Amino acid sequence: MAEHAIPRWVGIAMLLVIAAVFGSNHVAARIAFDHGTNVTTAVAVRSAGTALIVLLLLLFSGTSLRIGQ
Repeated sequence: MAEHAIPRWVGIAMLLVIAAVFGSNHVAARIAFDHGTNVTTAVAVRSAGTALIVLLLLLFSGTSLRIGQ
């Protein structure tokens, strides 16, 4: 399988988006806690969101989800 490097500008853009998501995630958690959300719910929602994003990235990149033998 041939490996292709992503362009430098795409890597920088991804890092900027990830930084913005981390920052907004912290702010959203603070707002949720101020409105009565408990820690268990916050952790569950954040984990589910992360799993969904990773799944989308894997599907977008064309990576097989099958576990090899």
